[in-house]
Amino acid sequence: MGRDLPKASKGEVHETIWICFISRCYFFSGCDNLGAIRVEDKNGEFKNPMGFNSFLKDVQDQTQSKLTFIKYGIEGQRSVEKITYDGDSLKVHHTVDKKFVEEYKCNGIEKQNKQDEFIFVLTNCKDSLKNIELVTVPIEKMKY
Repeated sequence: MGRDLPKASKGEVHETIWICFISRCYFFSGCDNLGAIRVEDKNGEFKNPMGFNSFLKDVQDQTQSKLTFIKYGIEGQRSVEKITYDGDSLKVHHTVDKKFVEEYKCNGIEKQNKQDEFIFVLTNCKDSLKNIELVTVPIEKMKY
């Protein structure tokens, strides 16, 4: 009465499971954030601070790029700034504890060298064309 379906080999089954797993990871990880440079600051302890230099170089080279900067506050608040460079300008999307705070555009980013620290500044931001300090990183944290 019923038709017999062809049996899949073990390799085909594993391949199908692997494809499903990768698809789910891609979907649940936030597809828009794939390939982004990620930097974290936990009360002055940085993870991948050189990511700021990589992002700055991309902007200087007019290469599209994304930076996700995660900063943890003293009381555990999680601030996330997703900065997207489209080859022309920067778009900043800011959340705290997954709640939307603000979104704005900037014309560029620069690195200022002050004695024993680097300051990364977003330039010509918002409607007033002001500069916004993104982060200050002690020089000793910038490992080459």
